[in-house]
Order: sequence, then structure tokens, then C-alpha cells
Amino acid sequence: MKLSRKLLRRLNKKRQEKLNNAIQHLEVDDTASAKAEIEWHKAYSEIVKEYQNARRSSSLIYLGLIVISIIILSLSIRTRSCDVKVELAAREIQFSLTEEFSLINDAATDTLLLANVDKLETDDTIFVKDDRSLFAVVEGKNIFLSELTASQATNIVMNKSEDGLNLFLQNGTIDGRVDIGQAAINIQNQKRYTINTPIEDAKPSLYFQRLDTSSVNPLRLVIHGNKMPLTLKNSNIDHLKFLENDESADLSKESPFRSSITSGKIEILSVDEEVQLGYQDDLIIEGWNKINAFEVVEQEEELMVRFNANVATIKTANSNGVYTNLKPNIMAYLYHNRFVQLMWGAVVFLWSILIAIRRNI
Repeated sequence: MKLSRKLLRRLNKKRQEKLNNAIQHLEVDDTASAKAEIEWHKAYSEIVKEYQNARRSSSLIYLGLIVISIIILSLSIRTRSCDVKVELAAREIQFSLTEEFSLINDAATDTLLLANVDKLETDDTIFVKDDRSLFAVVEGKNIFLSELTASQATNIVMNKSEDGLNLFLQNGTIDGRVDIGQAAINIQNQKRYTINTPIEDAKPSLYFQRLDTSSVNPLRLVIHGNKMPLTLKNSNIDHLKFLENDESADLSKESPFRSSITSGKIEILSVDEEVQLGYQDDLIIEGWNKINAFEVVEQEEELMVRFNANVATIKTANSNGVYTNLKPNIMAYLYHNRFVQLMWGAVVFLWSILIAIRRNI
């Protein structure tokens, strides 16, 4: 017969009666009857003790299985997203925009080139493309790319060449303004007519516009002599890639592209982990939830890229194509999250108090 809680309550009530009866028998010197009542009480205590031990063993087994299952799940299930800090060097980067963005450049440059432009406008002259797109070179001192806006879904390619920092803007509408301190503006229109305008005292602006760029005929912007960061303000980017053409690839067997990364590091902020990137390692990021300032700095032979973001997926791949998922698992996240540790500590503490109170009732 299985001991139910109802049966245990009845037996406990009977145990009290047996103890009272034993006391009454002792008062009248009826030790034989008192011993009989006490023997029943001893048998009851042994049975209840065995029952409780069996239940405790079963509970411990079930609890152990639950704990092991939770540990296995927490090691295999990864967090929905993670905060990362990325700083790497690459020869070329590509990304697209999920909304309109503006680029900030507070540093002066000595040469700026614009190619494949639909419209150029100085303070007193407007140039519009005809059969051929417009081309402009600004050379001198204190040249600022003060404004550059691109529409949603614009694809941007940046790389380093002998001319400087190259920006290719594809599949979007582009507007911008160049503020000029002391320089010469050389504009070439559809008739290949060149206007050379030396600027000394005045500080004019050169406005440019390109409508409906394409991947085969993008707007090209070259900035030379600028070592300060180009910052993408309020930018939501997607499809970030670090790829370049591999001229040595066997197209019948290999991809025509290879990773453009030369070095770098990735910090997984939520678990305080740092991962190093080597030559031609690749970085795959998907699901951009939030991104802080995205900066690109021109160096001697490559570009330095820096950003902080919250992403849904982040992986690396070595030159052999072996992928590593950098998104932390639940166990690592809980281990490094102090707030969650405090919450679990409070839960365990309260649970211990409740167990102690129940045992004393």
C-alpha cells in the first residue's frame, strides 16, 4: 500500500493518540499496555523514516537529472544576441545601408576626386551631365568632405589604393558637399572641357549629386591625405563583408574572392572574451540590432575599421574555411552577468529558507 499524504495525516493523528494512551497507562502503573503503545509508535517512526528516505533519494535523483539537463542545455543554447567591439585592418570592406545615412569627416584633406557625378554646383556655376557623367578633382589645402548622404539600400565599397581612400557608392541616390579652403577645382564635363579655378581668398563649396547609381557605374569618391576617421553617423548597416578579388584563384575550383582582413581583434563584451583575427581570416556578422559609430581610418596599405554593435550572429572563418561561432552560450553569459548571479543567489537563498521552515513545521 502506498503512503499517501492523507494516510500519513491519519497515522500521525493516531501516533498522538498512542502517546497519550501510553502516558495514561503509566499513570496507573500499567507498564505492559504502555509498552504496547510505545512499540506501535516505534514501528510507525521506522516506517515513516524509511518512506522519507526513499522519497528523498528519488527527489535527489530527479533533481540531479534536472540540473544536468539544464547544464547541457545552457552549454548548447546560445544567447539571442551579443554586444561586440571590433577593431580590424582590411584592404577592402563592403556593406549596404538599411536606412539613409550621413558620413562625417572633420579632417582636412589635400586632394579629393569625384567621378560619375550627375550634377556639380559651385557658388556661381552649375554643371549637369549630358552623354557623359561629370568628373571633378579638387587639389590644394583645407579641403573638407563636409556632407555625404546616401539613400536606403545603397551599397558601399571602400578600399585603399595609391590614390588614397576609395569609396564606391552603388544602387542609391547620393548627395554631398565639399568645403574648400585654398584649392583648385578642375571640372571635366561631357565635352571634355576643363575649367581650372584657383581659389585663394574665398572659401567656396562644391555640391555634387548622383541619382540611381548602379553596381557597374557607381559614384566614385577618392580622398587623399586624410588620416582621421570617416564616421558613419546614425547608420544601420547590413551585409558587412571583408572581401577582395583574388587574382591568383583558379576559377574552375575556387571562389574569385578572398578575405581582405590582415589582422584584428573582436571583443565579446557580454562574456569578457577576446578573439584575435589573423591574415585572411574572415568575419561574418548578421542581424545588426544596434550599432554605434562605425569608423574607417586610412592607413598606409589598408583600412582600419572600428565599431561597437549588438548582433544576432557573429562567426569567424580561417583560411581553411573552418567556422567558429563567437556568440556565447547561456552558461557563459550567466557566469559573467553579475545581475543574473545576484538574482539566482537571491532565489537559492529564499528557497533554502522555505525548505528550512517546512522541515520545522
